[in-house]
Amino acid sequence: MYSWRVPLTTYGELRIVPTADMGDLGPSQGQALVYHWGWYYGAQGLLVWFALVLILAIPPANRDRRAWLIFVPLAIANLAWLLFKAAFRIPSPQLYPFDMMVHCLVVGLAVLWLLAPTLGQFRGGVRFVVSLGLVCAVTSLEVLSSASTSSHETMILLTSPVLLAALLLTALTATARQCRQDHRLVRFMLRLGLWTTIGGVILAIGYFIILTSILSLWLRPPNVAGAGLVGLVLGAFLYLLNLPYIVLGFVSSFFHNRLQRCLGL
Repeated sequence: MYSWRVPLTTYGELRIVPTADMGDLGPSQGQALVYHWGWYYGAQGLLVWFALVLILAIPPANRDRRAWLIFVPLAIANLAWLLFKAAFRIPSPQLYPFDMMVHCLVVGLAVLWLLAPTLGQFRGGVRFVVSLGLVCAVTSLEVLSSASTSSHETMILLTSPVLLAALLLTALTATARQCRQDHRLVRFMLRLGLWTTIGGVILAIGYFIILTSILSLWLRPPNVAGAGLVGLVLGAFLYLLNLPYIVLGFVSSFFHNRLQRCLGL
């Protein structure tokens, strides 16, 4: 067991002290290990944000102060995730992969909105693949920005956000087909919620079936009802994560034009 004391300045002297309750067998604390932590050691964590700022600054279509409104839904989504973590009080080490997953999704969605004029030049299937490629690029940057991870963790962190982004894009495509002539906000959001939930259920059940088929010698047949419940929760979570971006697309004329062009409304 280790206790950590890190300066509030986030750099400087880091003292690592091993502790263990050994009773009368020996001291409860060992000799402290002092390590100097430079302020630039965590600079790689800014890679994703640096890429986002470049996307805001370089494309001519984003050289408009209204483009900076994209930080509003991004901040709301991140705040909602922080409140969720605070409400359930899950230990930080267990939440670390989910933190990265949520961060990849919210930043990936922001990138898609900022590059919507370029994406709108592609046809449906190609636009879908290019959009997933952009989310994959954001995820790769996030993994590179993180601390060292194992190859197994890296594969999970690379594939999970892309699968969830594919679910969101599929739900948006299905909603756009139904709302092509009438895309009022309430009507659009209700159908988007329906398709996102259906997609979450299908993804969860498919995951459990594939996992069970791979580990059939050790696992019992999957509980389809339980998998469906997990899918409902997943769909609701993704819907709420995407909600601030869709609302921005309806209330801001700058982003509404992008919504119409990409979804063919």
